[in-house]
Amino acid sequence: STPDHWIDFIELYADDRLVGKSTLEPEISRGAASFSLKLDNVKVLKSKAGCNLHGIWTTTVTL
Repeated sequence: STPDHWIDFIELYADDRLVGKSTLEPEISRGAASFSLKLDNVKVLKSKAGCNLHGIWTTTVTL
């Protein structure tokens, strides 16, 4: 993070259900998060990260 460019939040979804969220602070946070969950019967993982300059970025992985 820098004073002008940072990640606000990171969310993790399992089959479109929110299973983890981390809210981050400008200049303090490093733009990273980790989550632990069971993947029994989960077919799709999706992460979203909110950037103050570039909006929301999404990545999807099909298991």
